[in-house]
Amino acid sequence: MRDAAKKRRYGYVLGLFFIVASVLCVSVIAFSPASSGMSFTALFSGNKESGSFTSTTTTTTGTTASTSSTTSSTTSGESTSSITTKSTDITFSLFRVGYDSIELNQEVLNYKFLKGYDAVIEPYATMQIQVTDYSAINDVYYKFKLCSDESGICNEGSLSLVSGVTSTPVLVKCSPYDTYSIKVAEIDVSSGTITRTTTGTAMCMYVRREIRALSEDDLNTFMDALEVMYSVDTTTGQELYGDDYRSSSYLLSFHHFNSAWQESDHIHEGNGFLMQHVKMTNMVDDSLKAIDPSIALPYWDFTIDQANGKSSITSDVMTSTIFGSMKAPTSINWGYTYENDKIVNGAIYDGRFKALKAEVNTQYSDLKYGYGYMRAPWNMNPSPYISRFAMDFQIGTYLPSCQQHYDMLEYDDMMDYFYDIQYGPHATTHSLTGGIYGCDLMKPLLEAGYINDEKALKTICSSWLFYIKEFYRYNYISPKTDCVVADDIQSSECGFTCNDELESDFLFNMKTKFSGNVPSTMSDSGWTAWKDFVCGGDGGKIFSGDHLESASPADPSFWVIHPTLERLTQAKLMAGGFTSEKWATDAKNDDVCDKAECYMDKYGDKGYYSECCYGHYEDSKILDFATGNKTNHIGSTNLETFRDLDPRRNEYSMSYIYDEFAWDHCTSNDFDGLIKTLAEARRRR
Repeated sequence: MRDAAKKRRYGYVLGLFFIVASVLCVSVIAFSPASSGMSFTALFSGNKESGSFTSTTTTTTGTTASTSSTTSSTTSGESTSSITTKSTDITFSLFRVGYDSIELNQEVLNYKFLKGYDAVIEPYATMQIQVTDYSAINDVYYKFKLCSDESGICNEGSLSLVSGVTSTPVLVKCSPYDTYSIKVAEIDVSSGTITRTTTGTAMCMYVRREIRALSEDDLNTFMDALEVMYSVDTTTGQELYGDDYRSSSYLLSFHHFNSAWQESDHIHEGNGFLMQHVKMTNMVDDSLKAIDPSIALPYWDFTIDQANGKSSITSDVMTSTIFGSMKAPTSINWGYTYENDKIVNGAIYDGRFKALKAEVNTQYSDLKYGYGYMRAPWNMNPSPYISRFAMDFQIGTYLPSCQQHYDMLEYDDMMDYFYDIQYGPHATTHSLTGGIYGCDLMKPLLEAGYINDEKALKTICSSWLFYIKEFYRYNYISPKTDCVVADDIQSSECGFTCNDELESDFLFNMKTKFSGNVPSTMSDSGWTAWKDFVCGGDGGKIFSGDHLESASPADPSFWVIHPTLERLTQAKLMAGGFTSEKWATDAKNDDVCDKAECYMDKYGDKGYYSECCYGHYEDSKILDFATGNKTNHIGSTNLETFRDLDPRRNEYSMSYIYDEFAWDHCTSNDFDGLIKTLAEARRRR
């Protein structure tokens, strides 16, 4: 199964392109006079007195191995040697230069398919050996060899803390799931004789890390490749980098085409959210690797920012060296307003993506609304730039917290988990990065007594785009088309028209949504004012930044968000999974998606149609965005994707693992304790 998945999803076009840090040497080891002339092969053949030897005893667990004077053999996880003399141990690991080694064989948080391996080798990355308790006073150095089990090709390196012997890391051009044999020899500097040896095994896998944990070189490599995706079209890119390359425009189309239709959102607001985003994120990952095979897509753990009292605008991720800074509005408590701020000031402020342009919709005529940009039908943003309208209304909107991620680990039902993970643990990252423009246009309604107070105004406005989306989905309103951006962009006008036949339903829905923020006894004239505000009024001039709608991948920072949720999910599965992992199948009676009953134009009414929740079942694929045929479904199913990423399965089929599962910044939440409790509960089941 893994081989099939590997061929299906991870055929890498590696070419000749790779990067080696200039400060690292991957050439022949420079030896001291005592060890000069000794080949690595000799270290594992011949006899001990002549500088090599014949017997090794390999590790039983982890990376500890011993040597003795008797010949021994090794099986996975158990030593079969008979030790007749006092043994000594070499405890070693491999690490990517610049990072800690990946811990394998932990108590709970493990990838099952890596059980029995001693180390992970990262593709096209510079690897070095680490020997426990090694120091310069030992007067020894180490040689190591990594040999492919498939091709037999070996890479040789060394580790030295003594003068006259050079440390030499190795760069291994491997692909995920390639396996390697490891040989390590400890050599006495003075005599040149081998004092100890050991062997081990390793598997090649990409490793995803938190973006701020990347080395400067690796961060720049990732950002440079992402910039290529935002500047080189798919056709040209495939000529340069191979078939796995996809441009940002291609991937934007994936997201927009699957989430902007009137009947429902096929990749949000339902149980398929996480799996559908894993599919899309992995296409980005493959495209980055086509550009540079050393790259693993990083993740942004936004709970770190929230734990440190930061929002999107103050996050280290939103800086000139990463995704570009967010320009603050005149009043952060009001956000961007017509009174004080220009629309174009929401453009990315600096860095690689400074003033990044919005895509024009030339692909999907049925989804072409407003000003013609690739933006949601409910978002009338006239800016020619990707927009971030930073805000902090001080109404309880924060980046997702440690507590919210901690709580997710306690879920028992997988469908509840899949549904809820898209909201509290995730959604405000988009809200605070995209933001809202124009809340000051609601002030006349406040002054007329149709909103309770300023806080209520901000509460309504912070969710305005979600309300407009719902009104569109229920066919209460229709977005205008062919709108023209005015020479003075601030004067641009577009908006929505009302479906008069559904006015009573519209008003009822609006009353439900605004409840608690408008007077409970508001007159009919007040509700008429609200209807007119939405339909043809200033309501159409309140819009969001690109992060907060169906075209959110237009903002490059989009791509590091969802791996954070996948990482949390893998931790949940490792810790014991769910008591129920059954997928919901009955949209009418089970919670499959928000719009189980949806409006479809081709039927002219609402109903429980098969299309309503498509995308959120276990057998759902994605709508065919490449051809624009929404009745054709392509790619893996949600269930296949879930199985591919499940760390409990030997058939795990992703090209990557996550670096670690630790939440040390969450000082008020004992993640380690909870994970151990969940694992113990699993053992009792």
